[in-house]
Parts: sequence; structure tokens; C-alpha cells
Amino acid sequence: MLASPLQAPPPVPPRQRAQGRASMDAQSAAAQAQAALPAQGAQAPAATAPPPPRAAPSVHLNNAVPLPRLVLASAPSLLAANLRKLGQLVPPPLPLLRGAAPGAAWGRAAEVLQVSDAAGLQDVAAAMVLCEAVYRSVEYGTEQAEVAIRKLQRQLPGTPHLSHVQWSPLGQEQRYVVASTPDAIVVAFLGTMRPGDHLVNLHLRHAPALPKGGSAGGGVGGSTNAAAAHAGYLRRAAGIPAEQLYQLARVQGKRLVLAGHSLGGAVATLCAVRLLDTLPPALHPTLSCVGFAVPPVGNAALAATAQAQGWQQRITNYMLPEDWVPGLLSLFHRQRAGSKGLASLDGSDSDGESSGSESGAQAGIAAQQQQRGAEQQQQQQSGTVQRQRQQRPSFLLSLVLTAVAVLTGGLLSGAGTRLRAALTALPSHLLPRLVHVGRQIAPEPGTDASGSDLPLLEEESHVLERRQMVLYDVDAAKAKFLQRFPAYGYGRAAGGAGRRIDDLYAAEIAPRLGSEHYLDFTGSGLYFNSQIAGLAQELGQTALGNPHSITPSSMRASREVESVRRRLMALFGADPAEYELVFTRSATGALQLIGEMFPWSGGSQYAYLRSNHKSVLGIREYAKRGGAALLSIREEEVEAWLASDDAKPAGAQGGSSHAAANGTADVAATSGSANGGGGEPAYSLFAFPAYDNFSGKMNPAEWVKAVQAKSTPGHQWKVIWDTAAYAPCHPINLAEVPADFICLSFYKLFGYPTGVGALIMRRDMAARMRKVFWGGGSANFTVSSLDWSLLSDGPERFEDGTLPFIEILALKYGLQVFDTLGGLAAIEAHVEAVGRFLYEQASQLRHSNGAPLLEIYGNHTRPDSAKRQGSTLTFSLLDPSGQYLSWRAAAHAMMEAGLHVRSGGMCNPGELCTSTGMSEGEMMKLVEQKMRAGVPPPWEWALVSRPAAGGGMEQKRLPMGALRASCGYMSRFEDVAALIHFLSATYTDAVADVATAPEDVVEPQPPGVDAFSADVVRGMASC
Repeated sequence: MLASPLQAPPPVPPRQRAQGRASMDAQSAAAQAQAALPAQGAQAPAATAPPPPRAAPSVHLNNAVPLPRLVLASAPSLLAANLRKLGQLVPPPLPLLRGAAPGAAWGRAAEVLQVSDAAGLQDVAAAMVLCEAVYRSVEYGTEQAEVAIRKLQRQLPGTPHLSHVQWSPLGQEQRYVVASTPDAIVVAFLGTMRPGDHLVNLHLRHAPALPKGGSAGGGVGGSTNAAAAHAGYLRRAAGIPAEQLYQLARVQGKRLVLAGHSLGGAVATLCAVRLLDTLPPALHPTLSCVGFAVPPVGNAALAATAQAQGWQQRITNYMLPEDWVPGLLSLFHRQRAGSKGLASLDGSDSDGESSGSESGAQAGIAAQQQQRGAEQQQQQQSGTVQRQRQQRPSFLLSLVLTAVAVLTGGLLSGAGTRLRAALTALPSHLLPRLVHVGRQIAPEPGTDASGSDLPLLEEESHVLERRQMVLYDVDAAKAKFLQRFPAYGYGRAAGGAGRRIDDLYAAEIAPRLGSEHYLDFTGSGLYFNSQIAGLAQELGQTALGNPHSITPSSMRASREVESVRRRLMALFGADPAEYELVFTRSATGALQLIGEMFPWSGGSQYAYLRSNHKSVLGIREYAKRGGAALLSIREEEVEAWLASDDAKPAGAQGGSSHAAANGTADVAATSGSANGGGGEPAYSLFAFPAYDNFSGKMNPAEWVKAVQAKSTPGHQWKVIWDTAAYAPCHPINLAEVPADFICLSFYKLFGYPTGVGALIMRRDMAARMRKVFWGGGSANFTVSSLDWSLLSDGPERFEDGTLPFIEILALKYGLQVFDTLGGLAAIEAHVEAVGRFLYEQASQLRHSNGAPLLEIYGNHTRPDSAKRQGSTLTFSLLDPSGQYLSWRAAAHAMMEAGLHVRSGGMCNPGELCTSTGMSEGEMMKLVEQKMRAGVPPPWEWALVSRPAAGGGMEQKRLPMGALRASCGYMSRFEDVAALIHFLSATYTDAVADVATAPEDVVEPQPPGVDAFSADVVRGMASC
């Protein structure tokens, strides 16, 4: 067991949703833009200030984060490795820090990367991920590149969710990728990789760089002081629809972030310069450029113009002092990193000449070493920024060294440093000088170039004593998890590394969910892509027709339906000699069929567990019409009844006129006869869930036989074992648990199809069911003028109309998935591992004062929890004082974060009231008052009166909903880790306040409503 809550990779942070996969095509976006960017040379429109950042709840960072050396080199092969370095640099709670006061770790990361806020940190992370992805798109294709984006996001804490990924059009000379984050459109350009890219690097002549033609030096056009840029880079940048991309971002109310590595960074820089030159200054904060190992792009006049206009604050280039590749093409000026790692652009020496020694390589090396030593000493003493000059190599040498760089991927550290020192001794000629535009940021001095970690940040001692936080290391954490839970993941993957679930998820689920995390398996399963593909292939090759006929297509459909029926019976251990399987529209449809057909009488009793689903409660309407008494029973009352000699249970009145006034039904007292008449015994029905869909509590299967054993010759007890939430993850054997009825919804088992369920009932009860309506295939013969009909034999007599035979056909592909996973026994072992880990991690979450972050419901703390609690975590969020936080606000936040977590009452009002401490009478009163006030559901809060600690009464705010994370057959370690991280990072030390809820949640007090329902917030139902 881990000693502390896992510091997991953050889930995707809040993002704007769109229906379907919204196209980000630049040309169509431009056509839809409401405000066009000013044309080149045109007067800019009046500036409109960018919208202020959305406020976020304050987050207290209490984890020590080692800050490794950030390695950024020109070689594309090193970019992926650098992501992990940056991942360690950026503190995991980053997504929750927008607008919040920075903590120590956040401030340290921002200092090293020279950004002023969390958005800047996330821009850097997103830029690195997309720069790597655009390289992979060339090597492996866009589909694999998008898979890489999802993987890199999981590996890199702090990366915002990248959605609506769109690749540059075919035929586009400069390849790029566009993606959307919560507050930005990020565009990453491909660096030097293809043969044509190398030729672009060598196109070194100058060309005018600014659309307006001006520069700081006052020159225009082709004068010596005119702002100019590398012609090859400029031509690539000219082919980018930067204006349309900016319009796309602004229409969506977002910023535009341009990014690139190497050549791609140069293109991004020049696109940024082009936009900044046309945008009014007030809109400059809506544009930024992040580059990695970007070569110099322009002349000194361009750099001076950028500095004079303030553009350099919008353009950042991260690079290593040891990386000599960006300096191959020409001489460039770069200031050495100061105490904060900042290097400013240098606009001096604009005539293209430079001074320095020309006495040979050895003198150059010695001079450079001496100069670097003096600089480092001065930096350590004063922290000032020093200037380092280099001379350009000859044109021929540039060609040779470029070829070497292409072949080797770039040299690192010592070799690069020595070669760069040698280049400084070479004479300058042939080519005009190129310098960097924007901020040049290098890693902080004082560490070597090998990527060793900086010292740990200091923390206050009480923080360390309170909670030992660990630096996120997903591989190490998962390795510990796998050691504890060997049943996780359905065995090892084919290659021996990892678990089978990882490969299955990547192929079958990830193409749909991306980087989202699904934790609502009690609500619905997740279908495999292969299920849909297999069904589509069969439907494309096989003709199926209405089974109620004798045609080739009809006979095929009939055979398929019966084949699936037999396989399902076998799956649940239902002997065809004792059971029938009736296809229904859902589990609710199966329960409705029971209620409609059950042989109710005046001597009947309908007893049901209080924690049943609403669909089970709905049977009582049929029971009341049949004259039955109603009983709502708690678990402890069932145990007491079964341990006693009583023939009837005791419980709360369910509303029947046949129930005793004191709330306990008496079978003998509610009817003049103990049977249903005609010598038939009275039939009573007891319903309970195998798996409580609210909190995941599991009830003993032994209740089935124990209740049936309460039968007497004159009074028979029959049992509904509601297995809708239990069946997807647990084996069922009706030979061992001979329930009279079980109900199923197949979308909960297999994810697809919806609209198909089943009722499995004993044949002896099927013969006693009183079917009312019949139609279609449920009747063999009938006549229209006489009241006579002959129902079909077997389960068909309960299946009205034409069965959904194509949907039933789809079930066999779901059964194949279960077979692939190893059957329900293997699924159960896997789900139990994930669920146990989820509870262990969640139960350890604490506020700074040691108070629990969550109020967790269910049987997790019972000694027999392994048998009485499923893999579901239902909880309410608490603030440090124990007050409830808004579950509906949390549901919105989780939805925007890509976490699939259920919220509300989960269609289980009985267990909701039991868990939150509200009586059902209080709930009924509240609902009635709200409806009279004209306020429709859903609702979130209720103020109730409770005894105060010092005597008297006080009002307490109780939630009318909760949050539920439920595990299933494709739940992963990563999903649990993402949820735990989100809860810890978002709600640690969060204070209960109505301001934390969405604006549309809080309601004004309706006129005429008393104090009981005054503080009610909309948001309850979740069915």
C-alpha cells in the first residue's frame, strides 16, 4: 500500500466542449470569423483588450518538486526525452493554478522557464508535445502522431488537454499541426526533417521581414537598416495562414500560441513577427511564440524593431549554451543566462561585421574558455546578464557543417562546445549576419549539462510532517501497483512488457476517449471498436429479416437470436430446463414486465430493500393495484427477519392502504384470506440489488434462498435479484443462487447495443405470470371478432412485437469481448484490484489541517468489505471544516476536465437519503415545497434542522446528490490516478462557498418559500 495519495498525471484540464469533432480548417475558420485581422498595410482597428483570465480556486502546493536541468537540443531525436525533463520541472497541480497565487514549486518552475503565470507554463508544455507530434506525423503518420499526443500528455504533468487536433492540408510545404487547449489555439511547425527542409536552411540571403516595411533603424525596403530575415524561413512563413489562425483563436475567445523546434521555431517566430506588426499593442497579449533550439532568423534591425516594439516579450526561444547547431548558418548574438536563465536579444553591430580574434582555432578555444569563466564568475556574483559574441563561419563551412549536423543529428556538450569555439576564430565574409528575435532562455547555470537534478525545494516542516508527498513517477507507481495486484490487466501483453489491458485500451477505446478518463461503468460499459467493426462486417455480408416468417433472411435471424439466447443462458448458469430468458428493452423493461404479470392478491406483500433502484420501486404501483402491502426494508432489518422465525419482515410503510398504520405490514391483517383464492397460495415478492448502484454496496446472494425458505404452503415468497449493476463484473450462477427473477441491461455489460435487456425467470413462475397485453409474436393465434387468443410457447409469449434482431445479433460480439478478457472471473479479479486501489488512494486525501477531503459512502470499512463492497467510490467533497462542497460544481469541473464521473442521486433515493443523513420525509417535504414555488428539479441543497452540540437545534445544509466513480472491465490504473490527482489538486483546502458553484446553479429565494427550502440549489437528478 502506498504511503500517501498518488501524485498522478493530471487529467485533462477544463476545456470547451463542441459537438462532434469540430474542424479547425484555417480557411473555413477565416470565413466564419466575425472580426477580420487588418490587411497588410491597412490601418489597425481600435484595440480591444483581451478578456481577463477566468478565476480559479486557490490551490495550496505542498509537494517538494526536484527541478532537473532542462535539456533542449537541436537534434529532433532528443525532443521526446526532453518532455520527461520538462514534466519533472512543472509541478503536477499546474492545471488548477490559473489565476491562483503561485506556490513555491510553481514559482520555481516559472522562474526557470521565465514565464509569469500558469498559462505560460502550460503553453510551453503543449508546445513541446505538439512539436514532438508533428515530427512523428512525418515518420509514422497522423494517426500514430495523435496516439503520441495522448501518451505524451499522460507523461507530462501540466500539459493542458489538446483537443480538435488538425493537421496541415496535403501539399502544404511547411507541415504543422493545430490543436485547441482550454484558452488557446496552439500551432506547432515541423523542424528540419525532410530533404527540402535542409535546402530551406541554406537559403541564407535576406528579404524584407515586416509587412509594413519599417524598422527601428528607420530604414525601409532594402536599405541597410531595414528589418530583414532569412529568406528561406521567410518563404516558409509566408505560406502559413497565420492571420486566419489568429482569427480562429479570437472567434473562440482564445489566445494563439505559435510553436516550433529548429526550422519550425524559425517559421513560428516570423509568423509571430508578421502578426505583431499588424496587431494593435492592446492585442499583443493574445499572441505568443514558443520555440526550441531556434536558429537566428533576422538581421539586427529586425531584432531592434522587436525590442523597440516590445515584441520580444511575446517570443521565447529555449536553447542550451552547448547546442552549436543553431549557430551554424551564420553568426548570432546571444546573451548568456543570468541568475534567472534569461538572455535578451542583441540588436547591436547592425552593419553585419563583428570583431574578435582571427588567430586560429586554439586561440579561439582559449579565449572562449577564459571569457566563459569570467562570465560565470560575474553571473554568480551579480546575477547580471553578460553578452557573448561569436563569429560566423564561411558559407562553404556552413554547408559542410550543416551536412554533418543532418547526418549526426547534432553534437552535444563537449564536442559541440569545442567546435563552436573553433568557429569563433574564423573570418567573416560572404553572408550577412543573422541574430535571434525574442527572448533567448537557457537553463540556469550552476548545473552540468547532463540533466542532473537541482536541489529539492525547501518546505515548512509542518507540511512534511503532515503529509509525505511524492514526486509523480507514473512508471514507478504503476510498478508498485502491479506488484500488489497481479490480477490487474488480464495478464501480460504479447510482447511481455506491460499488461494486455494497455494494448486493448489503445486499440479499442483510446481512439474514442483520447486522454479522457472513464469512471462510470455502473452507468454504462465501454464497447470495443472491434465489436462495431465485427457487426458492421457481418451485416455487410449477411441478409437478416423479420424472424416471424419463413424466408432465408428470417431463418438466419431466428437462428442468430436463439444462438445468442442460449449463450446468455450459459453465461449466467441458467439451466434451460428450469429458466427462460425473455428479451426486453432494458432491465427496467424486465422489472416492468414482472410488476405487470406477477400474481398479486390481497394476501401479497411487496417488500424491497430501501437501497433499490427507482425502477424496482416502480413495481409497487402494480402491487398496490393488485392489493398487496408494501414494505421498504433496510439491510439490518432483512438480516433480523431472516435470522428470526417470522414469516414476514418488518419495515417502513411504503404507501399501500393495506399496510399497517404503524409502518409494519401484517400479511394476516391486510387480507381476509391468506391466499389468492381458488386454492392458490398468496404470492409475495422480495426485491433487492446484488449491487447497490448508488454506493456499490453488495448484498449477500444467500438472501435469495433464505427468503424463499420463508415460504409456506399458503404463502410463497419469490425473489427479484436485481443484477443489472452486478452482472457486468461478477460471475452469476443461477444453479447456485436460484433467484426467481434476474434482470439485465446489455449496454451495462458490453457497452453496445442499447435498447436490449433480458429477464431470466424460473419456468415455474413463468407459468404463473398473468400476462395482460399481447401482440406480434407473443400470440400464436387470435381472432378479431371473438375474445380468444392462443399465446406462443416458451419465452416468445412474453416478447411482444418483433424482437430487435440486429441488436441481439450485436450481443455475440460483446460476448466475444468477455471471452477475450478471460470471462467474468478474470473481469471480477481485475475490477476488484482497481476498485481497491481507488478506495485506498481516495481515503487518504486530507486537507492541511488533517481533515478528510471526502466523505465516502458504502461498506468500505466493514470487516467483510471484500464481500460487501464493490468497486465503486461514491463520495461528497468536504472543506477543512467538514462542510459539504458543491457536488454539482464538482461535476461540472470533472466534466470539463475529461473525467467521466457520475453525479446526482443515481436513481437511488433510498440510499441517497441514508448516506447523506436526510430523512425521506424531509426530502418529500422539500420537493413538494419547491414544486409549489414553481421551481422544477433538479435541486442540490436542503437546509434541515438538527440537534446542536450545545443543545437546541441548528440548520444544516445537506446535499441532495453525490459523486460516483465506478470501475469496470476496462478501468485502468491511469484512470484512478487521474481522478485522485484531480481531487487532491483541486479541492485540498478548498472552502465551501456558493461562489465555487457554476453561475447557473445558485437560485434566488422564491417568494413565499419558508426557510426550510430557501437555500436550495438546482441539480439533483441523474438517471
